[in-house]
Amino acid sequence: DKKKEEIFAKRRAESKSAFEIRKAIQKVRIAKEDANWESLKLDLEKVIREELDNTGSIMDQLRGESANELRNVEARLQKQREAAEKKETDKQTVQELERRTTVSELALSNLEEAIAPLNDRSESSIKDVHDNFGDAEKAVQEAQASVTSFNNLLRERGFCIVEWETKQALQAVQRKANEVHGNIQLTVNQAYQARDAG
Repeated sequence: DKKKEEIFAKRRAESKSAFEIRKAIQKVRIAKEDANWESLKLDLEKVIREELDNTGSIMDQLRGESANELRNVEARLQKQREAAEKKETDKQTVQELERRTTVSELALSNLEEAIAPLNDRSESSIKDVHDNFGDAEKAVQEAQASVTSFNNLLRERGFCIVEWETKQALQAVQRKANEVHGNIQLTVNQAYQARDAG
């Protein structure tokens, strides 16, 4: 009877240790954030150090379970970090595209001011029109450069945006930019027509 009691006591101790390890593994499994993860990882490692030797025949199984869970959670949290970084980068891309759209709007305004004298031929000679076109040509180049800058960034990073909210913001910026860029093209055409008509 004493031998049976020792066997049952040993099994109870093994079960208790196995339970403590599995409880720590479960806490690691549901880790959601890096700060929480580090604490839970340390707790699991501590429980493993304290309890693993007491688990008897399932020691290797528990060692494998804990190692697998640590790898799985680390991989999942790494994906979450990468997704958060990508989301932040995507938001910065949209903000930069918004800034470049504002630059295009300013370039359009400057272009419209520069070609205004070309359209007012009431007192302009052909020489005046050609002299004024120098300012307009500079404004045309600035406007076209702003469009190119926007399009280059859009091609480089814009098509990789997949997160819904950020994609919606990108589409709004694209609509505004398309309108501004279309107006720039119309105004550029007007500048060349005014020059050629002069």
